[in-house]
Amino acid sequence: MKRLPLLFLLLCLVISSCKKEEAAPLTINQQLKGKWLHFALTYNLYDESNQLLHSEKSEHKTEFGFDEYGNTTMTDAWGTVRKDAYTLTESGDKNFIKLLTIGPHPPFEIKTISKSDMVWAVEVPNASYFSSSGWTTAHHGIITYEFKKR
Repeated sequence: MKRLPLLFLLLCLVISSCKKEEAAPLTINQQLKGKWLHFALTYNLYDESNQLLHSEKSEHKTEFGFDEYGNTTMTDAWGTVRKDAYTLTESGDKNFIKLLTIGPHPPFEIKTISKSDMVWAVEVPNASYFSSSGWTTAHHGIITYEFKKR
């Protein structure tokens, strides 16, 4: 009879000392799934020595919907809907997304992604901008896309 309280105490200690299993981190595809508002686009244009020549930021209101099968639907501010497909790749510790109908464009690097925010960036060679002397070509540009989860 004296063993019963001791056994109960031992059982309580065993149960309380068990660690809860941690959930596996979400994959990029799982984090991407859902609706995102693309709200800002930033152009930073550089010369050969990587000195900033020109910067501009514009507002956007395009909604992207991503599913887990590689399909996306884009709806612009005027309600025009465009369907596309995407692929995700990884290189080292970097993740990339490529929208398949954009054309000969390098994949966008997914710079950050969380439950509420996402940032993509892509480097393009020979990017042009309008300056006081007319159209000017920079050595390269980095275009950054900012998103908020809906």
